[in-house]
Amino acid sequence: MFWGRRVAREIDPTRTIGVELNASIIRSACWGPEGLRQIPLQPPAEEMPLCVALHQRHLLYGQAAQAVARTMPHAICDNFLPSLGHSQQWRFGRHCLTAESALETILLHLRPVWEAQAAPLAVAVPAYLSAGQVQGLARLFRRMDCTLRAVLLAPLGVAAAFAPALYSHLPSPTQNTSKTLVQTNQPARDLRQAPITVGIVDVDAFALSAAVVGLTPDTARLLAFSAWPRLGLSVWYNRVLDAVADHCIRLCRRDPRDWPEAEQGLFEQLPYALEQCYAGQTIRWLVRTDEWYQELHMVPEELEGYCASLAQTAEQVIRQLTQDATNSGPLRALWMTSRASRLPGLNRQLQWNKSPGTRLEILSPSAIAQAAATLTAHWPPTEQPMYLDGTISLSVPGRLAVAGHNIPAT
Repeated sequence: MFWGRRVAREIDPTRTIGVELNASIIRSACWGPEGLRQIPLQPPAEEMPLCVALHQRHLLYGQAAQAVARTMPHAICDNFLPSLGHSQQWRFGRHCLTAESALETILLHLRPVWEAQAAPLAVAVPAYLSAGQVQGLARLFRRMDCTLRAVLLAPLGVAAAFAPALYSHLPSPTQNTSKTLVQTNQPARDLRQAPITVGIVDVDAFALSAAVVGLTPDTARLLAFSAWPRLGLSVWYNRVLDAVADHCIRLCRRDPRDWPEAEQGLFEQLPYALEQCYAGQTIRWLVRTDEWYQELHMVPEELEGYCASLAQTAEQVIRQLTQDATNSGPLRALWMTSRASRLPGLNRQLQWNKSPGTRLEILSPSAIAQAAATLTAHWPPTEQPMYLDGTISLSVPGRLAVAGHNIPAT
């Protein structure tokens, strides 16, 4: 028998893969000589839900796992990213997963996609993860034989990558803000001398989070951050499903939550329904079971009314955080991720109560992954991946000095 030698994988230093990882999804974007492009992780979808289904002999990932999230919730391992380093286990049948093993199986599932790009990874993670959890996450990536260049906090990376837009004279349409910034790729040398502050609002299955980042001509520094688990995406989803159930009960005296397949169908319609609500369109729901069928129509104001208490609470805690962090003046801009902007009523509450000099803008769905890819594309290679936990240098590319520390190999 002849044994072959494993061919060493060559890494293209001119390309970088930015990875957005949070408690809800994982998304990738590649930056290289050909420009910026998305990497579909579950074609045709660009992002992959961060969940695992344990009810079959083989594990199911992403959309396949979400297809049974409401019919078999006891067999779903999701919202596990904040539990990295803890002893919590998800058991069903022959499977038993911890947060580390669940993330490891997902990374193993996605490794062929990243290996095909032959580029190093830059991972953007939520700021609510501790330094120990980030180090454990970096070890998982390296165990998968991935070339990891850096791990950075998502709000800090977004502010550092997109800072030139705050001073440019380019038009900044809400949904295309990050796309315009990434394509121009302007260095930060155009920043004025006066420091400014920018807020970033995001949400995932674990919590609603907000961060305040201070920008100077040389650095981007995380000034304040907070996360509120009681305002996480799962809470909003349940509130919307309650609103649909109440509407259905008033119309036909049936509660769709009594039929698991009906609730699963409504759960799968949630992302598109929130898009319709954000666009001000009438929301159409289809409730299907083996016994009955019902079509529902709701106006956005009705859905926002059910979520009014959540939106008002979220606006109050975000406003309190920004006021405590910016004593010198209001925010220059308040950026909402695409997920946060789709929460019913939150966009309207922030628009009504923001300071007169603050611009409220919506980032594109891939803004965080794009920021991680473009920001680290010009960084000098290091033997150990960098962990940027509080400060990023904004020097001109080619003379970039990264303000961080190395992640130990073990």
